[in-house]
Amino acid sequence: MLDLILTGLRPLEEELLRIYNTSFEVNHKSDTSPVTQADICSHLELSKILKPFGYPILSEESTENFDRSTTKTFWVIDPLDGTKDFIQQTGEFSIMIGLVRDGIPIFGIVSVPAKQKIYYAEKGKGAYLIKNNGAPLKLEVSTNKTIRNASFITSRNHFANSMQKFTENNKLRLIKCGSNGVKLGFMAEGMADVFFNPTDKMGLWDICAPQIILEESGGTVSDCHGLPIDYLSSNTKIPFGIAASNTILHKVLTDFTKTL
Repeated sequence: MLDLILTGLRPLEEELLRIYNTSFEVNHKSDTSPVTQADICSHLELSKILKPFGYPILSEESTENFDRSTTKTFWVIDPLDGTKDFIQQTGEFSIMIGLVRDGIPIFGIVSVPAKQKIYYAEKGKGAYLIKNNGAPLKLEVSTNKTIRNASFITSRNHFANSMQKFTENNKLRLIKCGSNGVKLGFMAEGMADVFFNPTDKMGLWDICAPQIILEESGGTVSDCHGLPIDYLSSNTKIPFGIAASNTILHKVLTDFTKTL
């Protein structure tokens, strides 16, 4: 599975970088969020890459939905996570492909084309990083045991008052960047300790692939109430946002985020 998907991803990465480095049009969806030619191109190509596996696809760039409560295995994809970063040309956008079985993410790939990084994981087999087409490197989260002076990775474009409060109260080192795939990838590399976003606007596609990558590197992902992400819900949005950390710090993190 991994090799087949990686083979298909290479030309898609090249095409997204081609668009990224040219003048492209920016449109807006009904919820006012931006969408570009790259988002649509990536959705169409991923649909082709994943079709041979025979599982239905839940994608941010499609209105097609299905009863996930009765579907044993399905894909959850974000064809271009971090569209604002794509537009701003920060390089912090990603392609995210997750596979869910029995309501649990079991496989994930996050490609960061502008950084020549590919994160991947399979349940029970660890998480890895391929950088600059090199050999896979095994990933492990940080071992920081105290929240004070920890590193908090957060959105470059969405920084709420609650995040500012959390940062100040704990004297955190702040890291701002784009896509959730990039954020949790940094965490899987041990380069950041905690992340949260209490918004109710994020979809299942915003966390599925990076969730299994962080978990297989030793981290924990939940909603901001400390509850598991519900991939079988009829709602594609996550009502209480997302919290992620190295496992040691997760209770401290969610004790705060559940009050938001």
